[in-house]
Amino acid sequence: MKILAPTNSANEVSSLISAGADELYCGVITKSWREKYTNIGSPNRREWSSANLGDYRELKKIVNIAHESGVSVWMTLNAFYTRNQEEIIKQEIQNAHDAGVDGFIVADLGIMDYLKSREEFKKQKLIVSTCATSFNSWSIEFYKRFSPFRITLPRQLTLEEIRNIKANHSDMDLEVFVLNSGCKNIDGFCTFHHGVSEHTLPFLWNILKKANLDLKILEKQRKYPFLLGLNKLIKGVDSACILDYKIEIQADVEEKQLSKIKSNIRKYFSLDTGIDPCRVCEVFELIKSGIEVFKIVGRNYQTVKKVKDIKFLKAAIELAQDSTYEGYETTVRELFKEIYNYPCAEICYQR
Repeated sequence: MKILAPTNSANEVSSLISAGADELYCGVITKSWREKYTNIGSPNRREWSSANLGDYRELKKIVNIAHESGVSVWMTLNAFYTRNQEEIIKQEIQNAHDAGVDGFIVADLGIMDYLKSREEFKKQKLIVSTCATSFNSWSIEFYKRFSPFRITLPRQLTLEEIRNIKANHSDMDLEVFVLNSGCKNIDGFCTFHHGVSEHTLPFLWNILKKANLDLKILEKQRKYPFLLGLNKLIKGVDSACILDYKIEIQADVEEKQLSKIKSNIRKYFSLDTGIDPCRVCEVFELIKSGIEVFKIVGRNYQTVKKVKDIKFLKAAIELAQDSTYEGYETTVRELFKEIYNYPCAEICYQR
């Protein structure tokens, strides 16, 4: 079992590896890309500049440090691209290749085909992104035509669905999200804009990001969910998926059912989905099912948070190695409190 961890700086790579990361992934938004498409049109589905590297020199540094420890580095190019972006995306691929990355995380079928067809990229490995929406065994079978090294399953899949897919494709390595970023929208189908504040209020946004204030608030919210409104009060919400929607049901529904419908919508599509969830309690079953890689989300998070996430997951994987282990979930909750210094609030992917 491997841990795939996020990074956005060469300065933190050694710390992430020491904590137990087996692989790293990152994205790049160059100055020229931002000038042409803005951060909102990110090439890798992380629209905040703080989540990305600013150039390929930094990527090369990350690759060099990681490879010294035998750790792989993946470049994220998991957006969908227009015909007008074709040449610039090809150049991004070439730049990442020259920097020495081990492969690419890709959603766009055209990019998958391009990587497979070009002789100079034959050694580059492909991870099919979660944005490619592999929800069933038929989709896995389809993506096999591109000779992927691994396929990332969407976070919305249940444990039973993951088991079934793995049982049907024991020859294909699968990757599963286990920590952070629990949006209920499906990545590959989402057309919401993100990172709008960075584009419209750059001065305020840069102050907040340089002080890591937004992440500090988020950390407090994990600890004390009643502080949820702070992000909205201080900097507003710049992602449509976590707006506090006004809900109106345009149908003839019984009052009891109406209340239930509204409750479900608020639960899954509201500001509180901005608090990071977890499915580490399921790691024991996921390992038994044959899942090879566990992925942590949070490229823009502080290094200290990333290190804690890696240590937590690594310890949970080690606990799960004993196939007869009992009380796994209880012990994982204790481990959570020990590492993060506050109790698990049961904010789970499958809530």
